[in-house]
Amino acid sequence: MVRQCWCGARWGIPKDEKFVQEALNYFLAYYREHKLDNTRLYDGVREALASIRQSRNGQPRKMAVLSNKPVNPSRAIIESLGLAEFFASFCLWRQQLSYQEA
Repeated sequence: MVRQCWCGARWGIPKDEKFVQEALNYFLAYYREHKLDNTRLYDGVREALASIRQSRNGQPRKMAVLSNKPVNPSRAIIESLGLAEFFASFCLWRQQLSYQEA
């Protein structure tokens, strides 16, 4: 994602791997501290998840989070929003791999 943000007609793809790694490290450190700055739960989401979890046979459905965010920050966001009880696993979307379960 960090590499992709540099793509464009004006800049092109950076070829300096050290620069890309430094940019990624900066982004991850910043995001670790600020991931919840503008994140909030929309009204009705908790109730919707509870409803979706219910199945006709009485057994709760297993649900997962699929995100393009790194798994650890995704998990921390879900936990901070009080939604961890709804999800059995977290999956990280990768364009090349389709998805990777964590």
